[in-house]
Parts: sequence; structure tokens; C-alpha cells
Amino acid sequence: MILMLLTVAAVEYAITRPDAKMLGTTKWTADTDEEVVAMPIAPGALLAIDGVNHEGIDAHFDKARLESASRQSLEAFQLQPPDNEQSITWRSTSPDLSGHTTIDVDITSIQRDPEIHFASHDEGTNAVLSLTPRRATLRVRLVVVPGGADMTATAETKSLEWANGVQIPLPGALPISLDVPDGALARFVFPSSQPHSRLYLGAGNDTAPRLAVREIGVKPADAKGYTAYACGAKPEQTWWRPDDPGGAACSSAPHLFASELRLAPDSLEVLIQGNAWVKKDGQFDRSDWYAWLDKNPVLQKIGEVLIGAFVSWVGLKLSGIWKSKT
Repeated sequence: MILMLLTVAAVEYAITRPDAKMLGTTKWTADTDEEVVAMPIAPGALLAIDGVNHEGIDAHFDKARLESASRQSLEAFQLQPPDNEQSITWRSTSPDLSGHTTIDVDITSIQRDPEIHFASHDEGTNAVLSLTPRRATLRVRLVVVPGGADMTATAETKSLEWANGVQIPLPGALPISLDVPDGALARFVFPSSQPHSRLYLGAGNDTAPRLAVREIGVKPADAKGYTAYACGAKPEQTWWRPDDPGGAACSSAPHLFASELRLAPDSLEVLIQGNAWVKKDGQFDRSDWYAWLDKNPVLQKIGEVLIGAFVSWVGLKLSGIWKSKT
């Protein structure tokens, strides 16, 4: 009897534990009051914005600093850009004749448990992508190239503007790199509510770009709990502990990836794939046997009754032992 009850309890416990799943390309959506939070495994390529002709993209940083090579390039033209961290804007002065904007964002350093927070905002007819590094620093490279066969799409003039009032007009074709410190907000402003530019995450050599992450999720911007969450894991790995997986338990090996962001009116979409423990609507994915048991309420009830009987039997035995000593 004891062995049977122990076996039933062990089986029911096993099939109710989170079970890692192979995710094909999966789309999660964050509304404008939510954010996507990604925990990258290592420094390297974070985001590449591949613009289209006549879709000039402006960039705003609440705190940044010109990278040394960019500063030296401007100084070579007898210009004197500020050499300290402050708010910086890079914007088009002729947005109707804009070329092909390319923006590359790299993670240059990370501390323990780094996070990148992505969110979308609507500013009138403009879609805005914001990102904020936590326990990480970034380098952002900005450039505009001509539009190929479209002769009206030119590498237009840009204005580089600092909070202290310094403004420098410069060719969009001149690459400018900025260093963004931990906790600073970067905003990329598009000229329409549903831009055609592509937003790729991570890097790709012979494969499509993708960003290796330990964890990724969608959460309300002003709350801690996730509405959708994935924790990297080995294929078909079961989580045996009584708590839920997360944090340091997520794999630091490249098992989970995010590949693309998509700006849509009133939302931001992220594409993920790989192996992970996945939580949706407050519940982690379980073993396939759990779904089977959930569809068989009679067997589920029998299991609950047997476990309840086992707990009662243990209680009676303990009570009997206590009484025999008094």
C-alpha cells in the first residue's frame, strides 16, 4: 500500500513539473504599456535596423557620448563636439528625401544578470522603439546611405545636437558612433506608425541573425510579473525542484534565441525560437502526460484520492506514535 501510494505521488509530481519545449519561430506581442525584456548571454551584436528609402529614422539618447573615433573625425573638420555624457539627438533636416538608414547597436560590456528593455510608443504618426540597457553598456552606429536606383533617396544632411546647445550639421553618409551607458534610454523614431524597416536581433554569419538569451519575456512596464516568459534549457529537460525555473537556473549555453522585432501600431512583436521552459498566463508548460492526465478527470481524481489517503495514513501513524509515548 505504501509503495503504491509513493509511486502514485512520485508519478503525479513528475508529470506536473515544468518540461522544456522546442519552440519553432514563436511571436509574442507587447502592447504599448508593456515591454520586452531580454537577458543576453554575452556582449556582441544586439540590434540592426535596416531602413528603407524615404523612411528617415531619427535617434535620441537621454545620455550618451561620442565614441573617440567619431569625435576625431569631426575634429579633423575643425569641429569641436562635446566630450562628455549628455543628451544627444541625431535627426534628419530633410526627412522627405531620406536615403537608406542603417543603425547597428552592440552590447560592449555586461555585468551579472544584464537586461535589455525594449518598448514601443506612438507619438502622433510616428512609431518609436525605445531600448534601455540594465547592467550593460551599448555602442550605437548611425549612418545613411544613398537609395541605389532611387535617385531621390539621398544620404541627406543630419543634425547632431547636444543638450548644451551645440549643433553640428553633417552628411548622413558620415558614420557616427555613440557610447550609451548603463541605464540610459535610447529612442529610434520612425516617420510612420507602421514602418517598413527591418529590426534584426543579434548576429548571423552563414545563418539568419539571432540573439542568444538566457531569458526573455513580456511584462507590464510598471510591474515585475511576466505575461509570457521563456527560460533557456537543454532539449526536453525537466525541472525537478518544487519551485519554478528562472534566473540563474536558465542556461548560459545558446539554447534560446530572439531573432527579430516588429513595430506595429500600438504594439511591439518579438520572434523567439529554441529550447526553453515556457510560461504563459501564469503556468509553465508541463509534460505531455500532464495534458493527457488533465483530459482524464477520473484518473486525475483517483490520483488525488490516493495521495490524500497516503497523507492521512501518515498522519494517523504519527498520531499513533505520539499516543503510544504518552
